[in-house]
Amino acid sequence: MEIALKLFGIVVSWFQNLRVFLPRWSFFDFAAPELVLKSRYRSPTDLGEWEQVIHHPQRSVRSLFFNPLGNVQLRLHTLVEQLVLELEVSNESALLQSECFRALERLCLMHFRSRFQTGDIQFQVSLLEEGKEDILVRSNWSSL
Repeated sequence: MEIALKLFGIVVSWFQNLRVFLPRWSFFDFAAPELVLKSRYRSPTDLGEWEQVIHHPQRSVRSLFFNPLGNVQLRLHTLVEQLVLELEVSNESALLQSECFRALERLCLMHFRSRFQTGDIQFQVSLLEEGKEDILVRSNWSSL
């Protein structure tokens, strides 16, 4: 019975079969760029700056066991990623009518309604890669 391992070009067949039990962690080699959802408002007298809408929640020991805000943030990031997948298979005008985009637009609507109760306020939504100025999708102006 051969007991030598891979030494000088000699490989024992039973050792190769044991490699099945050792996982390969190569699926973490590539990380896609993070996508950022930004929005801004416009009033008759002011044009707001682009603001990031989805933020990463604060981590704590408690969040290991109870993390409802983290679950919401994860769902929102999933919606953004789904929007990019839809962008790859459809044009921008069809994307602006998709349910995924409208859900993110409603998130921005709630964000601005909490700040501006009344008035002639409009908002715009934009999706881009973090650290880049290239805009993947930009909506038209919508009223509150």
